[in-house]
Amino acid sequence: MFHDSLQNERDLEINFWEKECPVTEGIAFTIPGPDKTRALFWEAKLDHYGQSVDQRVKFAGWMKEFVRCGGNLVIKDAGPQDVDGYGKATIWCSSQPARGR
Repeated sequence: MFHDSLQNERDLEINFWEKECPVTEGIAFTIPGPDKTRALFWEAKLDHYGQSVDQRVKFAGWMKEFVRCGGNLVIKDAGPQDVDGYGKATIWCSSQPARGR
C-alpha cells in the first residue's frame, strides 16, 4: 500500500502494523522480452514509503478490534438485497483506549 492508503489507516487509527512492517522506498518494473532480455524496465524512488501487510491479516485484526469495541460481528452470506440494510448502519470504533479502561 502506498502513502494515501496508509494515511487513511492512520486517520482512522487502524494502522496497527505500521511500526512492525518493513517499508518500501522504491519500486521497479520489468517486462521480459525474447530470450530472457528486458523489453522494458524502470525504477523510481517513492515520495513516501509504502508497506505491505497481507490483507487477510489486516482484516482479521480489524474484525477483532471491532468486536473489542463492542461491535456485533456477523459473518454470513449476503446478496444485493442485503446491501441497503447494511448501508443504514454507521459504526465508529477508535483504537485509542477509552479513559478509565
